[in-house]
Amino acid sequence: MSLRDYENYDVTGMVAKPLYLGMVINVMVPGGLLFLCFYLNRHYPLENRIPDLADGLFWVFALISVAQAGLALWWRHKNFGAPMVRRKETIEKDLMRGIMACSRPSFLL
Repeated sequence: MSLRDYENYDVTGMVAKPLYLGMVINVMVPGGLLFLCFYLNRHYPLENRIPDLADGLFWVFALISVAQAGLALWWRHKNFGAPMVRRKETIEKDLMRGIMACSRPSFLL
């Protein structure tokens, strides 16, 4: 295929929507939650009730995060390996729908 074959499709639009979804899910939501925690910590301070368990909890959450990252990467690889386009006439809509369907679980994990 030559470059002219792709001129009829809005490739930027197909890629931008999943990227913005990922940015909102993976950057804006955690940033908002961190800001909320910062605000609550400043205005309603609590003492540390689990000082002895803090190191253990860190390692538990670290292992869970690594397991989730591995699952998300495996799931993304599996989903993006499947064909997304059903017909040549609807290639743009099929790709947009397929990219969103494959990206959403990876972003949420």
